[in-house]
This record gives sequence, structure tokens and C-alpha cells, in this order.
Amino acid sequence: MKVIPLPSITPYTKDTEINLRELINTIPDLIWLKDKDGIFLSCNTKFERYIGWKEADIVGKTDYDFVSKELAEIFRKYDQKIMTANHTFVTEQNVTFADDGHQAIMETIKTPQYDIGGNIIGVLGVSRDITKRKKAENLLNKFSLAVEQNPCAIFITDLNAEIEYANAAFSRTAGYSLEEILGLNPRILNCGKTPKETYKELWQTIKNGETWKGELINRRKDGSEYIEFASITPVRGQDEKISHYLAIKEDITARKQFEIEQRIAAIAFESQDGIMITDANNIIIRVNKAFTKITGYESEEMIGRTPSFFEIWKAISRILSKNVAKLFTDVTQLEV
Repeated sequence: MKVIPLPSITPYTKDTEINLRELINTIPDLIWLKDKDGIFLSCNTKFERYIGWKEADIVGKTDYDFVSKELAEIFRKYDQKIMTANHTFVTEQNVTFADDGHQAIMETIKTPQYDIGGNIIGVLGVSRDITKRKKAENLLNKFSLAVEQNPCAIFITDLNAEIEYANAAFSRTAGYSLEEILGLNPRILNCGKTPKETYKELWQTIKNGETWKGELINRRKDGSEYIEFASITPVRGQDEKISHYLAIKEDITARKQFEIEQRIAAIAFESQDGIMITDANNIIIRVNKAFTKITGYESEEMIGRTPSFFEIWKAISRILSKNVAKLFTDVTQLEV
């Protein structure tokens, strides 16, 4: 049998301890070690800054020497829970550094420590500043809410135009749920009425890294058609290469219909016939010039009233024709 010699093990020396200490002190995280009774055994430079004391003054003391009794008791119960459960725990908390007073959000990992025999001898704590990460997460969360709650339909596709995300407004406008639309191409909305040249221009624009804006005529899941104003923008990754496309679309069907009606009304209002328009409550909202000539009233006198206004003044005219002055005075006091 061939005997394979074991590799030599470098003995633990003072230099090893110094190197290890330097290594721990260069770590930007807070590091500390307590025994089973909560007494500090060691800590690094970053922890010194947090407590505001040097390690020589921290070792041999407990949390009760540095923080309020209430907070120290919370730390103590937490450490006991870790040792009892024999499990690592992670928490987040806001802390204030004693050396300069700055505040930070720290992610703390506490884990049981064992001796060679596997017996728990204390708790090791490592705390990392996650302030920037939390701010980024909060910003991302705000952005997510803004997109999800945006009244415009928003969706994101990959380079093959397969939908990876769509917000609630998209579902309301197009009639498709997120589950139905994921992985599909937006062409399922095409009703065939948007000119092919429009789509050609769209793709040429976004593939060149530019934003395309224009109108599209699409079809909902229920078959009804709608007009939308779309803004489609390439999304670039950290390498500046296009990785996705972002589409923001606004349903302008009602606005387009209103514009058509306005154009028709503008033409009609040039008519020599008197034209009056009322709303659903029978309130006059517009009259043309011919109508003012026929009735003798300015538009400002009629807008906001009901057509019964004219019936009252017809009655007044008949009364005046009979020269009944008293009745004229009474009727003109009526509210119209």
C-alpha cells in the first residue's frame, strides 16, 4: 500500500493573527463577537465607529453599557433566540453611528458560534449598510407603481416583439389579461386598418434606436375597434445595446370622434339655417350665427338656458302686442 503524506499545515502564529485582524478591519461591514452571556469578545474598526468606543473599551462589556436598557434587552433576547434555535437570523434596522451621527439602514446577520466540539459558545454578528440598496428598491417600487397605475396602456417586449410585461391599463383597453398576452406579439391587436407603411416606418425608427410616435387602429379582444396614440421607444442595457422595446399607448377613440363631430359641426354652423345644440340635460351649449339672427338674441344670452326660454319670451311678446304693461312687468320678473 502506498502511503501518501499529508500536506504540511502552517502553524498558527502571531503574524497569522495580525493578518487576520487586518483583513477583518478592512471589511466595510460591522463585525462583532459575543459569548453566551452577551459579553463582547471582539469587534472590528467599523463596529468601533458605530459604538463610538475603541475595541479595548468594548471588549468585556455588554449591550447594556452602550444602548438603552429597553434596546439592550431586545438584543439579548434576540441573541438567546439564535442560540436556542441554533439558526442564523437576518434583520434590517435603522441605526445611528456614534462617531459622526450619520444614519444608515443596516442588514444584520447573526449566527451561532461553536467550539471544536460543536458546542455553542456565542453569537457572531455581521451588519452591512444597505441604505443605497433600499433607496434603489424604493425608487424601483415607486416606478413600478407608477407604471402599473398609469392610465395609459404600457407594455414591454423583447427584440422579437414578444410581450414580457403589460400593465392593468393595457388589459382594460385591449381586453386581454396579462396571462393571455405574455409571450404574444402585439400584432394580435392589428385589425388591418393601419397602413402597412406605418408599421414599416415604426420598425425602421425603433431599430435605429429612435422613438416612434403615431396613431394605430387596433381591435380589442371582443372585436371592437379603437384608435390609440402610441409612443414606442427602444430600451438599452448597460452595454448600450437595444434589449427591449417600451410601448406607451393612449386610447384616443373618443377624442378622434369628438374631433370629427367638431369638424362636422363647424361645417354645419356655416349653414344659413338656424342651428341650436343642447346637452343631455337639454341645456343650450351652442348656437350658430343664423340662429342668433332668426331669434334676435346673442349667443351669450342663450347658452346655459333651456329651449323653454324662447317660449317664455314668445308669451311676453304676445302680451306686449296687446299693450298690457302690468303683465309685462310681472312676467319679466320670472326666473328663466
